[in-house]
Amino acid sequence: MKKLICFSLVIIIFSTLLCSCSGNIPGEDLTADVKADENLTYIFKNGETTNPTSYNDYKTAAVNFSADMLYKLYKEDRNVTYSPAAIYYQLSLLENAASGKTQSRIKTVTGENLALDGLNSSSGYFYSRIEKLGNIEKNRYININGDFFLNSDTPVSQKFLLSNADFYNQGVFRLSFSDKDFTEKVNSYISEKSKAGYISAPDKNAGLMLLNSAYMSDSWLTGFSKTSNGKFNGADKTSDVKFLSGTEYYLESKTAEGFVKDLKNTPAKFAAFMPKDDNIENLLKKLNGDSFAKLMNSMSVFKTCEVSIPEFTRKTELNFTERKPLRFLKETGDYSGLSYAWKSSVCDIIQNFEFKITKDGVGSGTAVKSNSTKKQPSKTLSFNRPFVFAVVDNESYIPVFTGVISNI
Repeated sequence: MKKLICFSLVIIIFSTLLCSCSGNIPGEDLTADVKADENLTYIFKNGETTNPTSYNDYKTAAVNFSADMLYKLYKEDRNVTYSPAAIYYQLSLLENAASGKTQSRIKTVTGENLALDGLNSSSGYFYSRIEKLGNIEKNRYININGDFFLNSDTPVSQKFLLSNADFYNQGVFRLSFSDKDFTEKVNSYISEKSKAGYISAPDKNAGLMLLNSAYMSDSWLTGFSKTSNGKFNGADKTSDVKFLSGTEYYLESKTAEGFVKDLKNTPAKFAAFMPKDDNIENLLKKLNGDSFAKLMNSMSVFKTCEVSIPEFTRKTELNFTERKPLRFLKETGDYSGLSYAWKSSVCDIIQNFEFKITKDGVGSGTAVKSNSTKKQPSKTLSFNRPFVFAVVDNESYIPVFTGVISNI
C-alpha cells in the first residue's frame, strides 16, 4: 500500500519591506546543485525582455482567477483582502507536481487554455519582472517568493526541480518535521526575510509544507495633497475615518468608476473603484479579466478626478481549501509529478498578512510630497462607501493584492 502524504500549504504574506537574507538555510537545500537553463529563464535588463507567446492567455487566466476568488470570498465575508498573485503562483508550481485528473482539476483554476509549458514560461516572465523591476539599487520594494519544506524521507523528481529552477526559483528544503528544532529553524529563516510570520509545528506525518511570501513597501510617486476627517458609510455601520485626498487619474466603465495612483519604486500601481449603482456584489459578480482590463485601460492622462479615500489597514487569515474552487485539493490526488506514484492531499492553503494604505504609501513606504502636474480635475469621487481596491502590475494588470472595503 502506498503511503498517503498530506500536503500542508501555508501562504504567509506581509506588506513590509523585504530584508536581505544572509543565507540562514533551515535544512538541506535541494536546489543547490540544480541550475536554471538560461535559454528558458527570463532575466530582465532594463525591462527589455519580450514576453512569452502565451502571456495574453496567462494574464486573462490570472485576472479571471483573481476576480472569481474575490467574489467567492466576498460572499462569505464582505470585508476581504488577499493576494491573487501569490495564490496563483503557488498553484502554477503545484500543477507541475500533479499528474492525471489532479493536474486537470488544478488546470481548471489556473487556466484551461494554458498548456503547462505556457503556464511555466509566463509565470517565470511575470515574477522575474516583479523581482527585477521592483528591486532597485539593492532595495527590495516588492517581492513574491516561496519555499517547499519536505520531510526527511521524501524523494523529489529532478524534472520538478528543473521546472522550479527555470521558472519559479523557490527554495526546496529537506528537513525532518519531527526535528525538535524544526519550528525554530524555519521561523528563524522566515524572520530573517520578513521580521514576522512565525509558524507552529507541522503534522509530523505530513510530506510537504509550502510557505509563500509576498512583500510590498512603497511610497506614492506623488503624495496625497491633504488629509481630513469624515464618515465612511459601511455595509453594516458608519465609521469616523481619516480621508486622503488628491488629484488622480480617472477610471470609468458602464458600471464602475474609480482612480489609479502610481507607486514610486515598483512596476505596479494602486487602483480603487466603486459601482455606479451602489450594488457592489453585482459589480464583483460580473468582474473578470476582460472587464477589469477595460476598466484599467480607460485611464487617460488627460482625464483626472479629485479623490478622497479612507486610510485603512487590513489583517487577514484565510484557508483556501475550505472554499471553492480549491476545496477539491483536500481530496487524495495524484502528485507523481513531484515524486513517483505519490497519492496525496493538500491539507491547507493559508494566507496570513497585513496590508495598509496610508498618506505615505503602500505598506511602510516613506512619505513623499505632493507636487502633482496633472490636469485640473473635472470630477470628484468620494470613497465614503464600499469599494474595491487592487495593487496591479503595470504591464499585465494582474493584482498582487486586492480586496473589498465594506466596513472600516
